This record gives sequence, structure tokens and C-alpha cells, in this order.
Amino acid sequence: MPSANLSTNPSPTKATWATGWPQWLVWMVTGVVLLILPAVILEALISDKYLPSIEWLQASRPAVYGLWLVWGLAILLAVLRSGGSVAMRVFVSVVCIAIFAPSVGNLVRSSIPALIATISGTDVQHTFRVIRADGSSGKFCRTPVELEDMPFMTKLCGVGSNFRASLSPGQTVVFRGQGTWMGLYVQ
Repeated sequence: MPSANLSTNPSPTKATWATGWPQWLVWMVTGVVLLILPAVILEALISDKYLPSIEWLQASRPAVYGLWLVWGLAILLAVLRSGGSVAMRVFVSVVCIAIFAPSVGNLVRSSIPALIATISGTDVQHTFRVIRADGSSGKFCRTPVELEDMPFMTKLCGVGSNFRASLSPGQTVVFRGQGTWMGLYVQ
């Protein structure tokens, strides 16, 4: 009887959807999902009627810079530790950091303060200066009013046309609503 040469493989490997991806790309995707997912979810949950106060934006600036630094270094280190061309890894890191930096910064500037205002806010008022009130409506912001010193892409949306018509650049406006010293939901 011929002897069969049987080889046993105790742990067969199964192909996954990420099999064959470069290690730096797997690290990048993992880092983006773990670090940016909370920021994007909170950003989507926050109403377009929430405005951070000027005082909070000034006070939170060091925290935003610190968060950007830690987040950016974590992404950069994770990608640099993996294989592949150094130039490509640095390029991918920089692009990822640049694309998601506004959402990560808005965690401190508006997302977390808006959640606090929702939970324990009281009736407050804050003063703002109008930059532009005649902007055209877009897909994500209808009848916008741009205010001075607001973070990137932060506008007051859904402003009534009569009130908007009464606003002019440089005008000081006092908004009232539920909030804290960090900002408010404009009524």
C-alpha cells in the first residue's frame, strides 16, 4: 500500500477583505476610524443653530492646538512605523491630517460644548459681529449668516429672511438661547 504523504495544517488561514493591503494603509484606516469617528458623529449630531462664544473660542485655542498635535503625531507615527515608501507615508499622513483637522478641532470648539449646553444649558446671550448676511444657501446650510472669529465652516444657518435683510457687515448682534458661557443654541 503506497504511503500517502499527509501534511496537516493546524490553522488554515482565511482571506479577509484587507489581505494584501500594505501595513501602513491598514494602520491609517484604523487610526482614522478610531480617532475621527467620534468627531464626525458629534459633528453630525450638533444642530446648525449652535454657536460657540468668542470667549470660549479664545479660551479653548490651546486645547485645540494640543489635540491637533497629539492626533497628528499619532497618525504620523502609526503610518511611519509601517512599511512602504517614506515619501508616500508622509504624504498620506499629511493629507489625512489636513482633511480631518476641522472636525477634530470642532470636538473642543463646538461639539462637546454643544452637548453640555443641551444637557445643562440655561438661557444665555452672546454678542457676535456680522461678516456677511447675504450669502447664498447651500446644500448643508440654508440662508447662512457668517460671523466674525467663527471656526472654519461655522455659520449660523436657517436665519429668517426678514432678520437677515436687517443685518449688515460689521454690525454687532446679540443672540439669545439655551447654552452656557461656551456658546448657545440660537433661537
